[in-house]
Amino acid sequence: MIFRTNRSRRGLPGVASAGQCRLFLGPPFFTKFLYFAGGGSPSHRCLILDSMVARSLRRHCGWASLTGRYAWSSGDYVAYCDLLAGWSAQLSDSTAGELVTPDRIEYAFFRRGRAA
Repeated sequence: MIFRTNRSRRGLPGVASAGQCRLFLGPPFFTKFLYFAGGGSPSHRCLILDSMVARSLRRHCGWASLTGRYAWSSGDYVAYCDLLAGWSAQLSDSTAGELVTPDRIEYAFFRRGRAA
C-alpha cells in the first residue's frame, strides 16, 4: 500500500481528500526512492537499504540492529550511508585509479544477502 487514509469521504470508503492522505512507504521502498531520485550522481549519497542488504550486514559485519523486520532507524540509515562512503573512499584510494562508488559496495551486499 502506498497511500493510507485517516478518514474517508462520505459515501466513498477509502477515498480521502489530499489533506487527509499521508504517504506510507516502508524503509526499503523509501531508500530506493531516495537512491533513484539522485539520478546516479556521485554527490547524491543516498543508498538502498533493503532486507537483502540488511541481512548481509548482519551476517558479515555484525550489525545487529538491522533486523529483517524493517525496524531500523533513520540514524542506522545515516550510519550505513556514511560507512559505505568511507569504504568507498578507502577502496578508491587503494585501487589502481579505479573509482569504487558506495552503490557498488551496496550492490555487493545485496548480492551476498540474496544468495544467503
